[in-house]
Amino acid sequence: MNKLLLLILFISSFNLFSTTHHHSDEHEVRYIKENMMINSQYQESLRNSLLWKGFIDNNPNWFVIFNERNQLPHRAFGEPIPVSNLQLFLALNNFILPNDLRQVSTVRNEKHINKIYNQYYNNIEVIGSRLYAKFTLNNELIAFGLDVFNDINLSTIPKLTQDQAIYSACSNISKPISNIFVKSELKILANPKYRSYSYHLVYQVSFSTMISEGPANFICYVDAHDGTLLMRKNTVMYEAPLNGTATVSGAVYPTNPYDPAITQNFKDLKAIDQ
Repeated sequence: MNKLLLLILFISSFNLFSTTHHHSDEHEVRYIKENMMINSQYQESLRNSLLWKGFIDNNPNWFVIFNERNQLPHRAFGEPIPVSNLQLFLALNNFILPNDLRQVSTVRNEKHINKIYNQYYNNIEVIGSRLYAKFTLNNELIAFGLDVFNDINLSTIPKLTQDQAIYSACSNISKPISNIFVKSELKILANPKYRSYSYHLVYQVSFSTMISEGPANFICYVDAHDGTLLMRKNTVMYEAPLNGTATVSGAVYPTNPYDPAITQNFKDLKAIDQ
């Protein structure tokens, strides 16, 4: 398998893993409830859009996997393009970007420079936002991703107090609770839906308690307008029983990125305990 197909395999399976195990947490709440599998027909229609056609007219030999919820490239990659100003380059190629993107990291190695930006809305960080760019050491762009949001229209003034957010975060927890903490900075959560996002102003609440397996440290997102508990995630990880099984699969482009994707099990994937 050549490097291109390996990269396509990695990209196409970035959020498609499905595992089966025997550990469950009755207190967990997940905000992602939609099917995150990519749709090959929709991917093709996005590749045939004026936006992408215009880009590859100027920059041939580029490939793309779209974020189907914002209709922008989740990962585009191809032949090196000299770029001195990333955001100007993207704007000139008709990719509409949010007004407030802040660089959070630059990682340089022997071959590449990787840059990551997060989005802010009215000075509030947007959870789930990410503009990614990969350059050669000669400042040539070879990959980018636009998991950003241009349709946020949300009041940034909370209706709930921190105490009300704590009440929601701790709902249905019967064991004693300790170490309750609410971050003073509100955030905006981009919640993926079917080919769109919904946006929530959220408090981030953390607390400690006990579950049947042992200690639990939960991080929660509570909607600051209506009190909905959007996420409750235990940061203490517990292994599945030794006799547990797991199946990992993903969408694969077996020949080239323009053929329909098929779902296959990754039968040669190995997990190493370190």
